[in-house]
Amino acid sequence: QQELSDRFGFDFTRPYCLVTYHPETLSEQPPLQQLDQLLTALQAFPALGVCLTGANADAGGGSLNARLQGFVSGRPHTALFPSMGLQGYLSAMRGAAAVVGNSSSGVVETPEFGVPCVNIGLRQGGRPLCENILSCPCEARAISAALEQALSPSFAASARQVQSPFYQPDTS
Repeated sequence: QQELSDRFGFDFTRPYCLVTYHPETLSEQPPLQQLDQLLTALQAFPALGVCLTGANADAGGGSLNARLQGFVSGRPHTALFPSMGLQGYLSAMRGAAAVVGNSSSGVVETPEFGVPCVNIGLRQGGRPLCENILSCPCEARAISAALEQALSPSFAASARQVQSPFYQPDTS
């Protein structure tokens, strides 16, 4: 984790969550309101580092990235990376206390690493979900409650024991 910290200038040696949130384009709630719910929830965990990655190019992604930049400004133990590259992102995921957001990486990759995941909203609807994933609506209280559960020692221990529903022998 020290090598990762040196590379990105963020302290990956202390507890942190890895956060990726993309616009949920089919929601009735506008993307910035969705993101504000997540950011409000994250503020309830001031001791937890927050490693944010940029939103994708979906409609509204640029506005989300601007809001994320504002959130990071002046907050200790919080950073925004437009992209970490595959190796950097997966390395950050491996060491995270939890992965939070609505990215497919939370649903697909976190079971492989045994990391708790808080899956927000409906963006990943219809995908098989592993036992390390807590799904919640895009509401600050629900996100905070799910993150609190994800960070609990008992849930973290159970997350380390899951078997990915995506695993197939002889695949890369």
